[in-house]
Amino acid sequence: MSRSNSEQWDILDLGVPCREQAWEIHYVHSLLRKELCEKYGYEKEYYTREVSPYKACAYKRSENLCRNHLLSRGLITPSNQPVREFVLQAATQYAIAPTFEIKCTKGEYTWNKEPVHSPENAYRDLTQLKKRELLYVYLNKNLYDIHIYSVTKKVIPNRYSNATERTETSLNIFPRAMIKELIDALCHEKINYFLNERIQLKAKIFFDLELQPTESAEEPWKNITRYEKDTPITVEEFERRMSVARDAMSFYQRAYEEFEKKRDRLAKGKTVQVDQEAYKKVLAYFRINAPLYMNEEEDKVLFHFAKLIMEDADNKRIAFEWMNPSFK
Repeated sequence: MSRSNSEQWDILDLGVPCREQAWEIHYVHSLLRKELCEKYGYEKEYYTREVSPYKACAYKRSENLCRNHLLSRGLITPSNQPVREFVLQAATQYAIAPTFEIKCTKGEYTWNKEPVHSPENAYRDLTQLKKRELLYVYLNKNLYDIHIYSVTKKVIPNRYSNATERTETSLNIFPRAMIKELIDALCHEKINYFLNERIQLKAKIFFDLELQPTESAEEPWKNITRYEKDTPITVEEFERRMSVARDAMSFYQRAYEEFEKKRDRLAKGKTVQVDQEAYKKVLAYFRINAPLYMNEEEDKVLFHFAKLIMEDADNKRIAFEWMNPSFK
């Protein structure tokens, strides 16, 4: 892409008619981003270094034109100092409100989506907002929860190296008005994922049904109708298979009768979706039965949830702490 095409793309991306307005946005954005980072203690060199009016232009050959335009608009003094009154006016002129999603699952295409670890994962990085969006945030800081977020990640360079830990930080932002909705949605998402992974527990909570665990032994009659090259063709072999078939008939008859009872019990019910009422039912069940799960050693997720309920944790604690790798 040529310089002229790159500049044209920049103008289109910012949604303004000319490069002079793009210069104004770049300059004001750099100033206000620096101020926001310093205000919240996010003092990375890239975001807090001094802002030059010459650098509001993408191309060195236009730096003087850019600086002169900013001067003519009153955004800077002859000594290249910003004029706050006009900077804020320009910010107001160009500001566009950012959009935020209630996103509670990882990835885009997986069938059984795993919930994110905490509401923080749905926040956006303030320094990565579009330029005009950041102007809006600066002018409306009271509408947003803004803070530094740190997470420690394991890094494995290659299979011959030992894993190391790296702490990554970002300046996170999310609308205050949407935080409760985000926390509640993540609690529901975690419960839904949790129960879908534990079908016996789900049946017990919602339908008071006792289902056999999936780890039960494979039925001995699975392959009785199949014959291979080493199969003996004898009376004894057929009598053995007939005995196994009778056992299978008896088993499946009992299973049929049990399914019929369960079907009749659920006939007027619906598929369980973890909406507000269903979520309350899960909490109510664990408030009574949490002590039964305090000896869980293999299922740490189940144990931790029971522990949180016994500690009378609210939705905020559940959303931030449960299913989080920081729990050992």
